[in-house]
Amino acid sequence: RTRSSSSSRLFALTMPLKWRYVRLNPRFDRDETLELLKSEIEASNTTTVDNEDEVDFLISVPWLRSSQHGFEFFAIPEEFGLNKSESFQSGRIYGMDATSGAAV
Repeated sequence: RTRSSSSSRLFALTMPLKWRYVRLNPRFDRDETLELLKSEIEASNTTTVDNEDEVDFLISVPWLRSSQHGFEFFAIPEEFGLNKSESFQSGRIYGMDATSGAAV
């Protein structure tokens, strides 16, 4: 459930959810990776919220973006089973904490 509006992103970030960060592998097509990851998150979503249409479960993290190296980071729900994810297993995404991402 990804939207580009800043209001839905703000809503998602202020919810009592814990987030983890993933970095996209620039060797794979960005849009294909994001679509695959979105579908995996939606299929495994166990988070209960009043109005899921207003919530992003895949949020771009612009302060962790590196245009020089092509790195792009996203916040995903902490409970998402990253190690069982096709996106992760195929190398399309890397799990990474925010401080490590900022250091890259």
